[in-house]
Parts: sequence; C-alpha cells; structure tokens
Amino acid sequence: MTATETRHAPTRGATAAIRITHWIAQGVRLAGAVCAFPLVANLVLTVFNANPINPITRFFAVTSHGLAVWFNGLFTPADPKLALVINHGLAALAWLLAAAIVARLVRGLCRAVR
Repeated sequence: MTATETRHAPTRGATAAIRITHWIAQGVRLAGAVCAFPLVANLVLTVFNANPINPITRFFAVTSHGLAVWFNGLFTPADPKLALVINHGLAALAWLLAAAIVARLVRGLCRAVR
C-alpha cells in the first residue's frame, strides 16, 4: 500500500451487508447440499440393494427422481444400477456445483459493497 492509498474500515451498514451476504451464501450452499443428499442417499440405497418396497427407500427414489431433473435418462447403460449411479451422481454434483457458483456470486456482491 502506498502513502496515498488509505484503507478505511467498513461502515456499519457495509458490515451488516457483509454479514447478510455471508449468511445468504451459506444458505445457498446448504440448499445445494440438501438437494444433493436425496440423490446420494438413493444412489447408496440402490447400490446396496435396499428393499424397494420400504417407505424410506421409496421416499428417496421418488425425491431423487424429481431432483435429477435433466439427468434422468441422460446415460443409458445396459445395467440400470449403473445408469442410476451415473445419472444421479452427476445430478448431485451439478446441484453442489451450481450452489457453489451462486454462493460465490453472492460473495462477490459482498466485495462490491466494500
């Protein structure tokens, strides 16, 4: 830092905005994890041959089908288990990646406030 550059402490309003954007970014990441969890749970239950009639297994199967959005049927190998692992695994990664990108954009707003 040169002599002409000075660093000012953020104002009270800026500090509140920083905190708010931090919590929003954390909420976005949590939402991404919440969306990815049923996909991973269904993937694990399927790989380990969970009883498909069990209500918990059915819950995760139905929920993950809705959360897989564009990834349902994206890859169609002969083995249906492998198809589920690939498609739902990619969907879970997509949710986590999308949440991380949005959280980073929100944090970028925080830097713009400073």
